[in-house]
Amino acid sequence: MNLLTKLFGSRNKKNLKRITPLVKSINDLEGKYSKMDDDGLRNQKNLFIKQYESGISLDDLLVESFAVAREVAKRK
Repeated sequence: MNLLTKLFGSRNKKNLKRITPLVKSINDLEGKYSKMDDDGLRNQKNLFIKQYESGISLDDLLVESFAVAREVAKRK
């Protein structure tokens, strides 16, 4: 490990530090989406589209949409 890495940290550590809160938020939603049936999960897509059209940014939809996608992937 060189001196610069010791002082400033590695790029990997910085990326992990940045995404750790997102991962925690996604994991917190697992219970909510695991209880939904397949039709409920399918309807989430329409809900996300409506939210986006109403002005919510994609960044704000990231956590919930990823949680839904992960739940769908687990069921396939």
